[in-house]
Amino acid sequence: MQTTAGEGSINALRGTLIFCRDDPFLTDPGTAFVCEPDGLVICRDGVIEAVGPYAAMKAALPSNAVLADHSGCQDGVRRQRGRRTPSLPTIRAA
Repeated sequence: MQTTAGEGSINALRGTLIFCRDDPFLTDPGTAFVCEPDGLVICRDGVIEAVGPYAAMKAALPSNAVLADHSGCQDGVRRQRGRRTPSLPTIRAA
């Protein structure tokens, strides 16, 4: 999908989001972590612009955004050939 001059590339990721609201080593881990089961991350030119619940943010998603929809992954984990594998790729050091 092409964008017009000045818009930049817009990508979005929909799925389970897990992030820290506070430092889990200095506070209660039960309140430090946040799990958004149906979240949305919007990026423009590789920079995160917005993060939040999909239902609240879907109207802000530009029509020219490329959406990678991973919603419906059970607990953030995909089932493949009877094994549980991470839903995000593993990054290995060179």
